[in-house]
Amino acid sequence: MGLSGGGCMVFGCLSLILMIYILPFAALSLAAVGGSQVKASIGALFVPAIYKTDSAGYTLINSTSIFFRLLLRDDAYQMGVYYNDLILKFSHLENKTSAVPIATYTLPGFYQKGNDHGSTIDRSDYVEAAGFSWEEASRNVSEVVLRVDLATAVRFKYAWWKSKRHTILAQSDVKVSTTTGNKVAQKDIRLRSSTQHHSGVHYKGFIAFSLAFYILVSIVWFISIFFTCRDD
Repeated sequence: MGLSGGGCMVFGCLSLILMIYILPFAALSLAAVGGSQVKASIGALFVPAIYKTDSAGYTLINSTSIFFRLLLRDDAYQMGVYYNDLILKFSHLENKTSAVPIATYTLPGFYQKGNDHGSTIDRSDYVEAAGFSWEEASRNVSEVVLRVDLATAVRFKYAWWKSKRHTILAQSDVKVSTTTGNKVAQKDIRLRSSTQHHSGVHYKGFIAFSLAFYILVSIVWFISIFFTCRDD
């Protein structure tokens, strides 16, 4: 026989200590994340009121709507995200310093489930720009520039634990063609902010180190248990 039952009990206690490692791992993981793990983008934006049907002029569709597609990506490893209400504000950018608010959209808070490779939520909807003249804004120009602002707060979830709240304030300018009514850029437009805590590099390094350490300790533990408690 191997070591006595007492010896196996010792290693059983060590295994318990190993499992307890998960607790500080979760705590440190949640402490390492920040708002920069959530990335918001505008995938599509369409304003039917400025759609030009021919070179002679504009056919103003009787609509004040702004149709958009919002993408929310969670890059936190195996962590879900609780969102407060998301507020999108659309403004007409007359020049580099003057932005006129024209519409506000509120998306009720929700939970985004995480996974090993990040997760993305796709929300498509529209908002009314009441009291704004698209005809004047699009007259004699090839593009209309809209500024999109996003404001929300998030909490990350790992297993049964949640992080503190992180405020996210992000924005970007979206050029809309007066020929097609669609955003000019073919790619998604990232909403960016300088106010978020950019902890992405430190967070990914911590996760990589923690996983490597956990795997190494687990291997040593299994080998120790095998040689200590096995029969002759």
